[in-house]
Amino acid sequence: MDTSSIGILLDSALDVDKEFRSKKNLYVVPVYVNFGEKAYKDRVDLSIAKFFEMVQESKDWPTTSQPPPADFYEAYEILAQDYKTIFSFHVSSKLSGTIQSAKIASQHFMEDHPEVKIYVVDTLSVSIGGQVVVQKFLEIYSRAELLDEVWEPLNHFIQTIRIYISLFTLKYLIKGGRLKKSQGLIANLLNIKPVLAVIDGAIVPYKKTRGYEKCVDLAMELAFEGYKQEEEFNYVVAVVQDNEKAVEVNKRIQQLYPNAKGSIITIGPALSVHAGPRAVCFLTYKL
Repeated sequence: MDTSSIGILLDSALDVDKEFRSKKNLYVVPVYVNFGEKAYKDRVDLSIAKFFEMVQESKDWPTTSQPPPADFYEAYEILAQDYKTIFSFHVSSKLSGTIQSAKIASQHFMEDHPEVKIYVVDTLSVSIGGQVVVQKFLEIYSRAELLDEVWEPLNHFIQTIRIYISLFTLKYLIKGGRLKKSQGLIANLLNIKPVLAVIDGAIVPYKKTRGYEKCVDLAMELAFEGYKQEEEFNYVVAVVQDNEKAVEVNKRIQQLYPNAKGSIITIGPALSVHAGPRAVCFLTYKL
């Protein structure tokens, strides 16, 4: 089937690189980052640099909120001018209610525009996983003769993606209410750093170690576990405010796995609210 004849929508809790974002048939709906009563659209009104500037200056701890159905309706309207079939990909339903907004909007839109068909897809992922899921979808779609042939291999692929996140500080998990202050105090005193994993659509504490460098090493080790040196596979390194670290880590990966194909991207505010600066994420998969 022809991938150029379909519209693709993502919410911005799924991070994509600039090249992918520039695709003619792709539209990104921004999530909202809130400082007190003031709401900003992710990467529209608020860059990563500006976000952390405001974190330092604001008395209010930022929160994120899902786009309302009206935002998705408007996006479907834009895509429907050129595409009568739209696939709408969203951050894991276990992490956000964003997909519910998209479903409400898609149902209303299809009632108003019966010539348009919208399929809403739960990626069971966040941040760097979004682009990877859409890329796999497009590959499967291009080889399929019927849409029914797409879903089973796509769902299987989603289950095979590995995402591990290493944190530089626990401050942001504590501020965001994801970690008790007492737990954070003990962890900081002992210099304990957690590695988080995305498992079945949820972000969970997976392992812990002492020291930031060891935490990054452990996250990388977990993501690449089982891959052989000569093997061909894909990976993504994603960072919050530390491109230098990403380049350094990427060089190590290229030396260890010369046949692997990788990229570096920047994590958006939606995950940065909880992960904080210098967080490093690793994703591995096979297309």
